[in-house]
Amino acid sequence: YATVLPPPTGTVGFCKRNKMFFDEYNDRIPHFFAFEFGVTFATGILEGFKLGSGKCEFVALTFFVMMCLYLAAVVATQPNVSRYDYGFAVAGTLLQLGSAACFLVGWWSKNSFLFTLSTVLVEAGMYLLILKMILDSAKAA
Repeated sequence: YATVLPPPTGTVGFCKRNKMFFDEYNDRIPHFFAFEFGVTFATGILEGFKLGSGKCEFVALTFFVMMCLYLAAVVATQPNVSRYDYGFAVAGTLLQLGSAACFLVGWWSKNSFLFTLSTVLVEAGMYLLILKMILDSAKAA
């Protein structure tokens, strides 16, 4: 069996080697991916903090603020190559932002419907991501 090895490190740029992650971004904002990764990393830390402390309202408020900043950054910089990718980025962020808002208002008002709506919006975001993966696969084929 022949083994296909990736090209040596110096021959192909980092972004080209990791094309799957960087294809959606344009060259105007080269460091946006680092910002996006930072938001994702902070979200993971917040999730761990919430599970360990039971401070859901603090985590939800912080997540809401982060999603507001992230949405503002996406709209201001428009880091995506196409309107298609930009549309999915904005739609996914709006679903996450809506989920956090519903959770916060539900927490403070003790409204169980808003908790349920928060969960539905998170699930809609996951389905949106799956749909994008399917559409991207169809485009690549």
